[in-house]
Amino acid sequence: MALASNSPGPYQLSEKTINGQRHTILAGPPLIEMGLILNGPQYKLAAYQELQQAGFNTVVLLHMEANGDAPPAIFSLPSPDATRDDWQVITAYDIFPQDHFVGLAYLHTARQEKLPFVLYHHAPHATLHAAEAFQVMQKAKDLSALYISFPYNAALGASGVMHEGPISFMQGLPGISYLAEELIVSRDIELVRAVRHKVHFHQVSGKRSIELIRRAKQEGLPITCGTSAAHLLYTEEAAANFQVKAKCLPPLRTEEDRQALLAAVKDHTLDCLSLGHYGTSPHQQDFMQAPFTSMAPAEILPRLYQQLVQPGIIGLDDLMRLWSEGPQHILAGTAADLTLAAGKGTLSSPPTHHWDLSC
Repeated sequence: MALASNSPGPYQLSEKTINGQRHTILAGPPLIEMGLILNGPQYKLAAYQELQQAGFNTVVLLHMEANGDAPPAIFSLPSPDATRDDWQVITAYDIFPQDHFVGLAYLHTARQEKLPFVLYHHAPHATLHAAEAFQVMQKAKDLSALYISFPYNAALGASGVMHEGPISFMQGLPGISYLAEELIVSRDIELVRAVRHKVHFHQVSGKRSIELIRRAKQEGLPITCGTSAAHLLYTEEAAANFQVKAKCLPPLRTEEDRQALLAAVKDHTLDCLSLGHYGTSPHQQDFMQAPFTSMAPAEILPRLYQQLVQPGIIGLDDLMRLWSEGPQHILAGTAADLTLAAGKGTLSSPPTHHWDLSC
């Protein structure tokens, strides 16, 4: 039975009986993952396989932690499996890793050859000062590259492992304050106002951050932002009793913050969802030592549908916009524009994918 009247754009809902049970099936184009952070190179293959099985055909790889002390080799041509007819990896490059610019000649060549890329600064232990961030943003403008900002001040949140509040206090865990996020959001909004170049905030989590971004968008500044599926579904309560699966960065925050994010979905202040950190041992039980993590790719769409769309909290059209139209809009007109990749991973006629939303 088709449910086309409730179907968003190119996505079609239907019902199907499987083993005597009625299942809701969604069919449509594959999804776009806007911000994958791998906790180590050993997780890359599993992440790519899980994302493809979950209906993604494009992923923006923001960062991959290196084994040991060796820095990752970032300035190299894409591997043969990075761009195929049905799969594309858009690589992010940190051009200011050690207080000076690196790799600019390579990126100019990549731009000429229409190899897709974005710029990003990964700062687990250090944060770009305003002057440095300004220079990076100007270079992004020169390269026509999207600059993705991780709104996290490492100096303020370096030892934190969850939201700073009553639950972190009761569990004796160091918390991550709102300030660690809001300072970077405020700073980069002012830099965008000066440079006038597109910036995307990777995963915001707080009500105040959303308010700042909403006002900046109303001014006409070229700013977009995202969050994770977990931040729409859960709060800091999920991390109570040291639940390692709820250790996210940015951290899951309060119900008031979650409601602010849902409101941002409805008024289109929020442009996309992304996975974030991927890769952790199922046997890791120590909350302090466990790496940051995220929801499993296969769980994301069914849970969002069941917990947010079916109760009428958000519409299915808004949900699918966050995984498809939103990411395309963010990448449009940049060095990672999906329509300008000169045939390298361009997915002009992607195959239809089917999601069982009843799982």
